[in-house]
Amino acid sequence: MTGITLSPEAQVFFKALGDVTVDLGRVDFFACSLLSDPQGRAAFAAIGRASETHFAASVNPTGTRKSGGDCDIYFDADRLASFDGTFGTALDDEDDIYMAKLAEQAERYDEMVEYMKTVGSISTDDLSLEKRNLLSVAYKNVVGARRASLRIISSIENKEKEKGSDKVVLVASYKSRVARELGKICNDFLELLDKKLIGLAEGSPEASVIYLKMKADRYRLGLAKSGHMGDAESAYKQATEEATGLAPTHPIRLGLALNFSAFLYEVQCKSDGACDLAKQAFDGAIISSISLCLAVSTRRQKVCSSIVSA
Repeated sequence: MTGITLSPEAQVFFKALGDVTVDLGRVDFFACSLLSDPQGRAAFAAIGRASETHFAASVNPTGTRKSGGDCDIYFDADRLASFDGTFGTALDDEDDIYMAKLAEQAERYDEMVEYMKTVGSISTDDLSLEKRNLLSVAYKNVVGARRASLRIISSIENKEKEKGSDKVVLVASYKSRVARELGKICNDFLELLDKKLIGLAEGSPEASVIYLKMKADRYRLGLAKSGHMGDAESAYKQATEEATGLAPTHPIRLGLALNFSAFLYEVQCKSDGACDLAKQAFDGAIISSISLCLAVSTRRQKVCSSIVSA
């Protein structure tokens, strides 16, 4: 169970919902700004489970989720009449986790992202290892799919240019559309990390490094070419500082060094810096491994000596 703190706006909304004349059987809300709030959407889902209501939301063609949309709530009148408007201060993310796993198996990663965004948004504690992995898998796949699409479209665009085709404009427009999708996905994830998950990970070097690495990777893979190269570098450096609290052989620390090296080499074209960073991480891991082996060997010898002496 994870807790949720509703904004004053949300509290007013739910109180108003409890005062609705229940024999209407349906309530329509226009320009409901809660649609843009993950906590608001999560709260709707909780009310639906508690009062057997059905919530459906759609964005008005002339509006946006930020400015508002249409929000329709269908409910069982008897159930809502007896519903006191309080579903507690805790929201269960079990269903969202289950659906995220189901979406992963069905390879519907865009929907998996939405479920995991809800899990992250309503969490009041650092995510478990399982939840972190699900979150990572979801975003890795949706970002990877758009990057693959961009590579294919870019290749086709170059061929059309070489032919002097009149379809270049169409291809370029489609490429921009996919690039905007990629940017939106990355920005949504960065918002979740900055406003929620990184703060929840304070005091845990491992979790902090994971989230900062995710942040840096999203900048590198999705936004580095759109003016965010400095943001990516800053996030990698911050993650590297946090990683000093992990053992040199820790897989997360080594993975961070690998990705940071890739960023320096591929994005910033700093081949020397990339090689130095990778070598430093490798040498540190080797030295740590050797030290560990020597310590184990020494301990084993002492144990054998004590056995022989006995």
